[in-house]
Amino acid sequence: MDVLTTQQQDRLNQAKARMRIENEEYLRQHPELQTFISMFMSKVLDEQPDDVLTFACEFFSNPENEAAVMEGVGTVGFTA
Repeated sequence: MDVLTTQQQDRLNQAKARMRIENEEYLRQHPELQTFISMFMSKVLDEQPDDVLTFACEFFSNPENEAAVMEGVGTVGFTA
C-alpha cells in the first residue's frame, strides 16, 4: 500500500488550502453563481422531478433564468 511521505502530505494540504482560497475568491467575484445554484436547488426540491438530469439541462439552458439570477444577486446570502 502506497502512503504519502510527510513532505508529500504537507504539499498536498497546502495545495488544497490554496485551491479553497482560490475557489472562495472566485465565488466572491461571481455572486450570480450562488444565486443560480440556490434557484436551481429550490426548484428541484419544489418540483422533485423524476429525471433530475433532464430537469437540470432544461433549467440551466433556459435563457429566462438570466434575468431572474441578476435580479436575485445579493439577496441569497452571498454578496461580493
